[in-house]
Amino acid sequence: MSHTAHPRRWSLYREHLQDGLWHVHTPRTDGHSDVADYVEVAGELDIDFIAFTEHVADTLTYSFEEFAAEIGRQQNSFDGTLLVGAEARIADPGGRLAIPDSIVPELDFLFCAVHRRFFDTAEEFISGVTAALARPEVDAWAHPLGCLDRCGLVLDETQLDRLAAAVIDSGVAIELNLQYGPPPGEFLKRLPAGVPRIVGLDAHSVDHVRSRWPMIPALLTETALHTPHQLTN
Repeated sequence: MSHTAHPRRWSLYREHLQDGLWHVHTPRTDGHSDVADYVEVAGELDIDFIAFTEHVADTLTYSFEEFAAEIGRQQNSFDGTLLVGAEARIADPGGRLAIPDSIVPELDFLFCAVHRRFFDTAEEFISGVTAALARPEVDAWAHPLGCLDRCGLVLDETQLDRLAAAVIDSGVAIELNLQYGPPPGEFLKRLPAGVPRIVGLDAHSVDHVRSRWPMIPALLTETALHTPHQLTN
């Protein structure tokens, strides 16, 4: 990790990066289960950590304050940790995030992500992602490279090297996403073991939690094959 990297909040939850319920959406955007529903299924599955990372945009169609307040109410009766988080789209090659400035200080965690075709070339994609990862408020990159096909882009070996360097230098975590699938092995093998990996369910309903939670061990086994450099004490 670069000595110039900003502190990232994944380090506060290090013990839960691969055994917590990360990347959860509610009916405020495109989800189908609400905060209380996820808390209930967490009890069923003996999960004691949930990171609610709701979609945000430049202009919200819901009250983020109410969303955070509901998580706070549920926290009162939850024997574990609930995070108030967001998933913000990388909006341009300059790395701007589509998120109201007013809610950034209220967040426990922030994913940045590419969702649709906002980049016309691979160079624009690399520029946007690199700049977004360098932003101090960003903690992790959601479903890395997961939307390349949707963007109609292909990266060559040198471009993959540059993206991997951006991740390492920034100090952010990367997500192993159970909806999009993990990043390609050709990308993962460029990252040392010191780069933290969050297992994200990208759950839009409690049914997603129930179906994807048992997939975590296989995902970790698969992605471990693409970790070439182990840390030494």
